[in-house]
Amino acid sequence: CVEELAEQSGVISSPNYPDNYPDNAQCKLTITAKENEVIDLRVYDGATVNSPLLAVLCRIMSQTELARTIIRSTGNRMLVVFESDDSGQRPGF
Repeated sequence: CVEELAEQSGVISSPNYPDNYPDNAQCKLTITAKENEVIDLRVYDGATVNSPLLAVLCRIMSQTELARTIIRSTGNRMLVVFESDDSGQRPGF
């Protein structure tokens, strides 16, 4: 699946959410902002911005550091890739 998002804000989800995503899925979402703008991406563990904030990081951070984590693009485009293997289907996000 290939999707594009060009809204001021929005919600992204894995394939078939809230049902299980398929085995061996590869989905790409391109997020595009207006020229001269950047994209802030915050990932929450739940359905609202009041849910715990998540991040994929290469080192362990404290909850305080994690709560301040923002994934920011350097330009007006960002690519988000979702991939699944064949180890089982789950609800996703």
